[in-house]
Formats: sequence, C-alpha cells, structure tokens
Amino acid sequence: MRKRRPEGLKFSHPPQPFSLPIFAVWGAFFPPRFVELRHLAQRRRDAKAGTGLARPDLKKLQLGCQQRLTNAEAERWATSPFISLIHFRDENRMRFLTYVRECGEDLYDKDDADYWLAHYIHLEYAKGPTARGTRKGHCRNVVYGLEHFYPGFKPLTVARRCIAGWDRLVPPVPYAPMHLDLALALAAVLCLLCCYGVAIALLVSFDAWLRISEVSALKPGDIVDNRHQADPVGRGVAVYIASAKTGLRQAVLIDSLEIAELLVAWRDAHRAQGLGENVPIFPSPAQLRRGLAQALAGVGLADGNDRGLQFSWHSCRHGGASRAFLQGKPMSDILLRGRWKAEASGRHYVQSGRQLLIGSQLPPLVTQLAQRVQSLGLAALLRPDVAALLD
Repeated sequence: MRKRRPEGLKFSHPPQPFSLPIFAVWGAFFPPRFVELRHLAQRRRDAKAGTGLARPDLKKLQLGCQQRLTNAEAERWATSPFISLIHFRDENRMRFLTYVRECGEDLYDKDDADYWLAHYIHLEYAKGPTARGTRKGHCRNVVYGLEHFYPGFKPLTVARRCIAGWDRLVPPVPYAPMHLDLALALAAVLCLLCCYGVAIALLVSFDAWLRISEVSALKPGDIVDNRHQADPVGRGVAVYIASAKTGLRQAVLIDSLEIAELLVAWRDAHRAQGLGENVPIFPSPAQLRRGLAQALAGVGLADGNDRGLQFSWHSCRHGGASRAFLQGKPMSDILLRGRWKAEASGRHYVQSGRQLLIGSQLPPLVTQLAQRVQSLGLAALLRPDVAALLD
C-alpha cells in the first residue's frame, strides 16, 4: 500500500507564481511545497494536542536571560537550534531566524532548516535583482552560517540547490582587480581628502594582499619592524594577523620598502597620540569602504572600469596576487603569501584576475597621478603641500 504524503506547511507569504517555473526549468531548485518533511505534520498535530515540542518563548532570552528560568523552559530551549544560533549576532542569520519566528515556527532539525531556508531564498529571489547581488550573497551567508555554527544541519541540500539555480539565472559578476597605478592614484586622492589612514591602509592591503577585516583590525603591536636584524631571512616589516579567514596567527612581510616605512611611521604616530595598544591603527571597514568610494569617484571610476566591473576593497588582494603572477613568481609562493586554504580556489582566483588585469584600461588621469606619485615617492603623500606637489 502506498504511503500517504505528509501535510505541508502553509506559508504566510505565498511564493510568487512566475518565479517557481524558472527555477524548475533549470533543474536546480525544488519548490518548498514539494519537499517532503516527515516530521512537520506530526509536530503540528502534537502542538495542537498539547504534546511534543512547543515553540519556546524567546522574550526572556532576548533580555539576556535576566529572569530565572524553570527547568522545563531551560530543557526546551536547549533542544532548539534556534536558541543556540540566536547567540551569534550575525545580521544575515538573525534576519532569517527572525523571519522563521514571525511565521510561527522554529528550527528543531535539519529538515526544518532546509525547508524554511529554501522558502526564504525563493522569497529573496522573487524581490528582483539588486546591485552586486546583495540578496544572493546574504542568502549564501545564511547557508554557510547555519552549517558552520550548527554542524547537524550540514549539508542543507535543498537550500544549496536554490543558490546554484540562482547562480545560473543570475551569474555572479567578479570584482575588478586593482592595478598598481590605480592604487597609487587612489592613495593620492585620499591624501588630498585628508584620509591618510585610508590611503595607507589601501597601500598595505595591496602590497600584503590583506582582506578588509584584517587590515582594519591591525593594532600597533601587530606591526613588527625587523629591518635591523642580523639574519637577512625575514628582515623587513611584517604584519601579524591574529585572526584571519583561513586560520589564526598568520603573518605577511611587506614587499615595498616605501610602504613599510609609511606603515611604521603611521604606527609610531598612533602611539604618540596615546591611543593605546588595543586601539586599531586604521579606520573601521565601513569607513574604509566609504573612503574608497570617494576616491574612485574622484578619478572617474565610480561606475567601474572600461569592462563595467566594479572595484571594492577586495580588489587590492585580487590585483596584488594577479600582479605577482604576471611578474613570474611561482604559484606556490603566491598561494603561500595569499594564505589560501584551498589550492584550487587560489589558482582560479589568480588566473581569472590575471586575465582581467591585462584586458582592462585605466583613465589617463589615473596614469598621470600614478607617475607623479612614483616620481615624488610615497613619503610625499603625507606632506602638507601634497596638493601643490601633485599639481
């Protein structure tokens, strides 16, 4: 005898009908209404009958558990992945978990998470395209976040297929790699805008291939000056990264002597102001992005390069590694300096950047500014009369 299919949940926000067939045609998206979840119908019947797991009250938890909890409440909260995940104040995951709570449900197992996340991804896709695919990136981060902070959810098969179908319908657009000329020109514009911290952070990120989270978290003690040591191996200025995306306790040696001198001078100026050793020497990521956007607008690249590709702070890491590849450096050295965890991703990263780097053209203003900065030296960017020098 054929088993009866379980009842499906009725969504409080029904999907728009025009987008479901699009995903189905690509064969990468299974509409949530067709996903068979064995426990949902039984849980709903148990909740109506007063048995089984009931949805916990989150108000006490949001108050920081200031009120005394009963043993029954504590046990019920401990069995809910929603409770364990809500402690992580990540905006993407919190937005998704809040949506699930507003729908009157909770995430008790992997099926729940896969079911609701697939529906949530569909709703985000139905809202239409956005600049740089922010909604798709948000949904992708939710998938990775749930699988990372609660391994019992891994893998979220249906949600991953939703993201794969979204990628086929709206292919991702890579960021443009940063040219050395563009990095020098942007640093000059930032110094004209009196954004010296952003300018030095940009040059350091391009030289050491740092992520924006890594450069913004640098503290005075993370700048190690070994230029006067006897051993030539490791001699120079190094950047110590306490926590990176691919691991802990990493370090990168600055290649450019001029950038190394600027970095040490900026660290010493930070200490001279008495700001403390625990205060970062560079602005926050939001301020770095804002300064970069202003500098790009100043050189006429607010809308991207001649290929229509946008620049971001990650373009420094992309362009620096691609430039090293064009210089003929071994791929093994590039992977080591870039601190890529997977060799395959690092190779694809560098090779695609190389192609974009040699196939793009910069405005004449950028080239003129870069030539002027190279003739004057990077130390001239910090002089009070930098505007007259660049004129």
